[in-house]
Amino acid sequence: MELKFKLYPRGFLFTDFKTDKVPDYYSEKKVLDSFYYYKSNDVDNHYLEDDQYFVIIHGHFTYVEPKKELKRKDLAQYLLSNYKENYSAFLNALDFLAGRYVIIIGNSNDIRFYPDASSTRSVYYTLNNNIVSSHAHFINDVCEHTADEVANNIQAYKINWNHSPYQNIKALTPNLYLDFFKKETKRFFPRSDNKYTHLEENERFELIENMWKNQYAYYFSKFNQFAFSITGGWDSRVSLAMFKDKIDNIDFFTYTTHQKNEEQDKNKNLMLNDGYKVRELLSDVPLNHRFIIAEEVPKKLSDKDREVVFKNIVNKHNTGFLRIYKTFFPGENALHIRSNLHEIGRAIVLPPKNTPNTVERLRSYYINTFNRLNKNDLENYHLDVESFTDQGINDLHLDDETYDYHKMELFYWENRMGRWHSEIMNETDVCFETFSPYNLRAIIDITLSFDFKQRKENYVFAELINRNYPVLNFYGKNEISNLYENNKSLLEQVENQSDSYNDLIKQSRKSSERIQERISGLKKFPFSENQKIKNSLDKIRSMNLENIDIMSEKIKERKDGIERYFNEFTSGNEDEKYMVQVVKQNTLYIDSYISSDIYYAEVKHTFNNEFGLLELVLKGEYHIDYEAWCEILVNDEVVLTQRLSQWDGKNSLNIFNLTPKDTITISLKMEKEVTVNYSNSPKLTVLELNEVRQSKPQSVKITSTSPTADIIHKY
Repeated sequence: MELKFKLYPRGFLFTDFKTDKVPDYYSEKKVLDSFYYYKSNDVDNHYLEDDQYFVIIHGHFTYVEPKKELKRKDLAQYLLSNYKENYSAFLNALDFLAGRYVIIIGNSNDIRFYPDASSTRSVYYTLNNNIVSSHAHFINDVCEHTADEVANNIQAYKINWNHSPYQNIKALTPNLYLDFFKKETKRFFPRSDNKYTHLEENERFELIENMWKNQYAYYFSKFNQFAFSITGGWDSRVSLAMFKDKIDNIDFFTYTTHQKNEEQDKNKNLMLNDGYKVRELLSDVPLNHRFIIAEEVPKKLSDKDREVVFKNIVNKHNTGFLRIYKTFFPGENALHIRSNLHEIGRAIVLPPKNTPNTVERLRSYYINTFNRLNKNDLENYHLDVESFTDQGINDLHLDDETYDYHKMELFYWENRMGRWHSEIMNETDVCFETFSPYNLRAIIDITLSFDFKQRKENYVFAELINRNYPVLNFYGKNEISNLYENNKSLLEQVENQSDSYNDLIKQSRKSSERIQERISGLKKFPFSENQKIKNSLDKIRSMNLENIDIMSEKIKERKDGIERYFNEFTSGNEDEKYMVQVVKQNTLYIDSYISSDIYYAEVKHTFNNEFGLLELVLKGEYHIDYEAWCEILVNDEVVLTQRLSQWDGKNSLNIFNLTPKDTITISLKMEKEVTVNYSNSPKLTVLELNEVRQSKPQSVKITSTSPTADIIHKY
């Protein structure tokens, strides 16, 4: 069945010549008697001419600057007046303009294009003619270009930096504007150090909440159907909390699968986890929700629809779900709420240590990552990755002054989210318009104003949930276990400490049990009894603040008595080894930002007793996206392996028949060619390590309390 997808939906074309190579449903507007603006009839636009100047706001938008009354109908005039007379005020206004749009502004001699905060409305331009468009292939339809040979051979090339599938067709990335005539870009953000850093924390959160809620007040009055993909992760959970007052108006859906995942496929793991966590959440939080079972979705498109979709995009994401989107959301006035952009505020590419804010550090990171992720393509086609990287840094002006903003974070915002994410939206435009409330430069700016540790630990987003819909923090994010289960696991680790911790354990266990009791009580309340829920959560919060204070004091008292088995460990690959300082006591992790080829971390223990056994208690922590395992070696011989994804609680090991200078290696390994750091790395913690004398040899080499451990050398 043909769905009759539109070509270049919600798009535009701006030229200095007339053309008939536009879709039939586009309309034409002549600008200043010299230029032609073509737009699809399924998109908002505001146009104003004034004293030989003009401004076009192409796309949906709303202005949300706090304490400033500016009606939507007056915005075009406000922007144009300030552009001419107070350029600083014009740029400041862009920071508070939410939505998905591009602003085209200027006069007959100087025209500029300003993208929205994350370039969610993609913008492409050609170096060959005066043509700017929403879609790269649209430009090629109007004036044919030569296909880029590199893009044809290395798929990632065409959505990196400002590249496209064609030679001389370039993408405009966030925080840069395009000069129409010169075909040059210039950075307009950041313009100073982060101006929100000095504000009190509560004031920053209030600003985010105010601007977020002002956005949805407008969009929920404009659109009549709302689609929201909810997962087991952070991003959608934050949006759900912020939209709490509107959830009855939203149609939620979750991708999952009924298939087993014996091959440990990452995408299946993610879908299984999403299904599990969302089902748990739905038992307490009623939503208008449906599951989309991946293997049951009719994914085949007609040849015509497929041809249209692949002209709308430069990079395929998930075209197989377009048919189901069109079925579930058939109306012309549907809005899809997306949350992917929240990653910008989570220091994704920064390792958990001081990272130099330099072009050199960014260059090294990009070269290593690009080589690793595109290894197969690069084996078949030669690309000078170093020159490609240097040109990209220059094209995105990341070698310009960026004040106190980290170049690595700007790179992730502008290159990763500004290119990959915008093409996802181009792909789904055939089904619905898209709205990302985080896509406001002022909100992004505020999240970047929190200190590094808070950004790295997702503090900002966890706190937004806690302030707006606190019960959502109970359910695990991208993990099966919830808050109670994680707390219970932590207690099990604490129980392995000496008796001096007994009173600490009791305090913590009481807290854990009372949390679970309160959460269970919440499930009995009717959902409409918001005040009861709020009161109960307030009690939980005050109760735990009290317990935390008690626990903190006891931890402080015993700080000097904590056993430390190692301060550093070895990490590397077949050719390179690095010494790494621990972040969390006695915990191995992998940081591929030290070197892109790192895939293991290990620590060695030399046996000292004359003859005996080594008692080991280990705890594994796996990440849903990455396959990892533990190995135990005696004198470089593997005696035990265990997948972290199969780990259930702690594993107590006894390694027998050891003699002086025997070496026991505890190793964490993971699949190669993935990028992780401490925050998302699988982890292996040594809870206990004791040497015990043996009176006589044992018939077994090693024993394990875990049924999923694979003992390789038992006798």
